[in-house]
Amino acid sequence: MKVSVICIALHSKTYNNAPKYHASLAHFFRMAPKVDYEVIIVDNGSINNEAKHFEEVFGDRVRVVALPKNMGFQKAVNIGASYASGEYILLHNPDIAVSEGMVDTLVAYMDTHKDVAMVGPKLLNEDGSLQDSYRSFYRPTDFLIKRLKFLHKHPYFKERMRHFLMWDIDQTRIQEVDWMQTSCPLIRRSMLDAVGGMNETFFLFMGDTDLARTFKEKGWKIMYYPHVYAYHGSLRLSGNGFVKALFKWTAWLHLWEMMKYLWRWRQDWLPGRKK
Repeated sequence: MKVSVICIALHSKTYNNAPKYHASLAHFFRMAPKVDYEVIIVDNGSINNEAKHFEEVFGDRVRVVALPKNMGFQKAVNIGASYASGEYILLHNPDIAVSEGMVDTLVAYMDTHKDVAMVGPKLLNEDGSLQDSYRSFYRPTDFLIKRLKFLHKHPYFKERMRHFLMWDIDQTRIQEVDWMQTSCPLIRRSMLDAVGGMNETFFLFMGDTDLARTFKEKGWKIMYYPHVYAYHGSLRLSGNGFVKALFKWTAWLHLWEMMKYLWRWRQDWLPGRKK
């Protein structure tokens, strides 16, 4: 098997991505890659028997792994990977619409670049505008700068934002980046296994950044590949803007997991520590 597509579905009292997954997977099958692939849906403790519903809708085109409760995104990915037989793992968010040939192109790139652990396509908003899907590694100020927009007027914070979102890179060129969103990256399975999978101490957020940082520690690359694309809808959990975020538990979870990440990789930003 060449590619194992892993989808993390959840229907809780406050959040339900199952309808989006039904639409995005139907689209994925219409754009099915030429390489051998399998689709694994990890039903992360849904309250509405979504596992059975996925099986009824997609039949033997998918394998559904039903978990007894919400175990968090990172653990769910690792469980999905334990059932996977593919040489590569494609993480597939519910608000992703892949383009024709995208998966095959990324597989071909990985096949010929053995030092690459993860590659991601260009991500587009639903209106066709470009998303900032890749970033530089976090420093403590970056979490607040993106939310407190008034800070952008200050030259230091404006420059820090420019560095964090990598505004100066050539967006049309294949190139190495620090990390990227795990909306639909292709990950080399052997390298994922070598680092023990995604870090399960993170429940929902920061797992993508931590995984990329862990890969980099091994000397492996994270690549941005803009010659193929996927549409990525808006499904943010951590809140847009500082005031709105104060009223969302996911924003507070994001802050907590950000603090855990910054402490884990403090050598990247603490003065006097090895870079």
